Amino acid sequence: ECPYCEMLREEFLIPMIISGDYTDKIIIREVHVTYNEKFIDFNGTTITASQLAHRYGVTLFPTMIFINSKAKVLVEKIIGITTPSLFGGTLDNSIDQALAVQRKDG
Repeated sequence: ECPYCEMLREEFLIPMIISGDYTDKIIIREVHVTYNEKFIDFNGTTITASQLAHRYGVTLFPTMIFINSKAKVLVEKIIGITTPSLFGGTLDNSIDQALAVQRKDG
């Protein structure tokens, strides 16, 4: 129901997945907070989408969070899409920064 979420998915995330350029770099997951889905958290317990959103301070949509396998935030989250024509560069920069932090932290 969120046009900005749909734009993010259709114009950025799906093309990223299809390109194959990100396959060995990142894992992309989409969480629908309004559906309050349940899934297994990083520590093996069950968590709801609302709990996950609360943990990371997500109050606006779409929000992109860059975390490692231990649930640690690597770089500042991206909230919304301010300028669609520049968003791809912003997204790539955040991914590169997150990967650099991850390599540094081990």
